Amino acid sequence: MSTATEADIAQALRDRYGQQSGNGQRYAFAAHVRSHAGFDANRTADFVAMDLWPSQGLALHGHEIKVSRADWLRELKEPEKAEEFIPYMNHWWLAVPDAALVRDGELPDGWGLMVVRNGRIAVTRKAPRRDALPMPPTRLAALLRAVAVDARNHQPPVAGLENATAGDLHGELAKARSETGKLRRQLDKANDEATAWRDAYAVQGHLPCAHCGRPVKPNIRSTSGWRHVTAADEAKCVEIRPHRWSPVYPADDAEPPLEAS
Repeated sequence: MSTATEADIAQALRDRYGQQSGNGQRYAFAAHVRSHAGFDANRTADFVAMDLWPSQGLALHGHEIKVSRADWLRELKEPEKAEEFIPYMNHWWLAVPDAALVRDGELPDGWGLMVVRNGRIAVTRKAPRRDALPMPPTRLAALLRAVAVDARNHQPPVAGLENATAGDLHGELAKARSETGKLRRQLDKANDEATAWRDAYAVQGHLPCAHCGRPVKPNIRSTSGWRHVTAADEAKCVEIRPHRWSPVYPADDAEPPLEAS
């Protein structure tokens, strides 16, 4: 069995999603993406990549990295870890150093499988595309922060830097600042759109829960997910949901969040 580490697999994912083309870089990506931007973050996704090409649907890909059989078995016993992220992803993947780590029938429905072979990622089971819930501002901020940190920590060396003049460096710094400004404006716009979406749903009053039909509202206080209007409704809903940790969402969503089994 391969001895690739989690860092090796993360680097293989960077190589896969970091390829350039005539239109520039196709994906923005990062390892260790937190569930929220603040101190209330309680989960971390091992790797997330977003397709930047509108022609390809701007898909979000989430990845769970496992390097041993024991790690994978622990993941199967704690599906709530992946459920923190799956509803907001269009594709969800398991990335492993060896396909033998996952036995037949163990991969949950809707998951894809990637295997590292000779340092490169190979897809052995394609992750189907699913509709994703809009990413709340706190999750979007956490993702963008992780992308910035990952890019800084894994920036390739600049060829010819040793011969650069002060003028060259000043010019490159000005370009970087301009790009940072563009990204900041994009983040502000995305935050405004996400807030408007949340508020628009909130003013409608109550929507029926997809599980039990009882009223639910956006969880505005934490900007994450939905909640039942009353504790009594939540208690009744828990009894019929597939799992206690299954996310609450309104019945008019296009497609329910994927349940990990």
